[in-house]
Amino acid sequence: MALGFTEIRGSRSEVGQYRRRCYQITLDTDYPTAGWAINPQNVGLDSWFGGSFLGLAPTTGVTPLTTSYVFQLDTLNQKLQVFATGSADGAGLSEAASGLDALAGRNVIFEFLGY
Repeated sequence: MALGFTEIRGSRSEVGQYRRRCYQITLDTDYPTAGWAINPQNVGLDSWFGGSFLGLAPTTGVTPLTTSYVFQLDTLNQKLQVFATGSADGAGLSEAASGLDALAGRNVIFEFLGY
């Protein structure tokens, strides 16, 4: 199963050559090492220079999360990465383990900036 991309209606904007797109991304069943492959064409852009995680969208029929996750767009390597919070107070973030399936079927919202 691959990532699913649904553009959020009314979110497109353009200023000169710069474009903004917001997408809801349905996550795959397993988290691959170093992140899910994603490219600018997946989100209606020719190239990009940034992206921001806006939040988790409501998802029905999934078990509530017991761990907090941080999502990041790695534009250089074209990956959507996930980091999990540490279990101890003051523990930093570490990349989610390969094969993680707790995020399967969940929807995240991202804003993408590019050309």
